[in-house]
Amino acid sequence: MARSSDFNFQIKGTARQAVTGHLGTTVGSILFYCITALLLSNITVSIFPGSDVGSTIGFEAVNFIIQLFLGLLAYGINYQHLLLVYGQNTTFGDLFAGFRRGVNDRVIKVTAVLALISFCCTLPATLVMSTCADAAEMIEKMYLIAPLYIAGIILDIWFTLSFSQCYYLLADFETLGAKDCLRDSARMMKGNRGRLFVLILSFLPLALLGLLSFGIADLWTASYETAAEASFYQWLTASGRKDSDQ
Repeated sequence: MARSSDFNFQIKGTARQAVTGHLGTTVGSILFYCITALLLSNITVSIFPGSDVGSTIGFEAVNFIIQLFLGLLAYGINYQHLLLVYGQNTTFGDLFAGFRRGVNDRVIKVTAVLALISFCCTLPATLVMSTCADAAEMIEKMYLIAPLYIAGIILDIWFTLSFSQCYYLLADFETLGAKDCLRDSARMMKGNRGRLFVLILSFLPLALLGLLSFGIADLWTASYETAAEASFYQWLTASGRKDSDQ
């Protein structure tokens, strides 16, 4: 526990130093992302409000396209924070770095794979829920839906951690293809998934405190956490360690 605490303290220290003086840019980018994601999500729900099979398929199809678009913005946010961790400057325009020619195709391919993996993880539970005629039937089948949903979340977290370095690798290596990026991220995270998971969990108290500000402070926490994840990537590439999961 002490070892994890010391490591997190080091990573967070680098993150705080990186974002100091740049919060206007990073928080603004995250706010733009959140508003865009919320608007697109509401539009999708309004188009496919039902829970039948047809509506579920339509919702998932449109949601997949939205995920590709949001992936380009997510790449930009990661790119901004990686620049700051490297001691470089960033601007709001860097939020759209993923839309640049030569970058967008690689980001879209990686995002598509990640979205498909996430979709497959929750697909069993989604299919069972889509067969329910109403809320009452859904409650009756909760004995099946709940385990499937929990198992899907666990798998999704495992894959998310495994491929967590993809956007940073794409930003760091301009010639790295999507397939190689996914492979290298999985290799780098072998034995380090637990370390990153604990680091992410350490931001939970700040996120809960952010509720007192009606979520406004969570924008700062999101920037701080993203910088910490970028610092974690820097540590991975610098040390090349593959310690066992804690």
